[in-house]
Amino acid sequence: MVDSKALANELQQARAARIEAETAWCDVEELLWEVQHGLRYWRRLAQVEAGVVTDPPRLTH
Repeated sequence: MVDSKALANELQQARAARIEAETAWCDVEELLWEVQHGLRYWRRLAQVEAGVVTDPPRLTH
């Protein structure tokens, strides 16, 4: 016998996971666009990698 409440709960969890994954993917796409189109981000990342800057780069506006 199928437990409809458990099935509904699993379906809801799957939907929530999909939404979280889509949101994360959008964040990644935005970050990639910013890095590809913003020279200041490349400079900042280079400074971090060289050890000149100790705090992580802020890639938000």
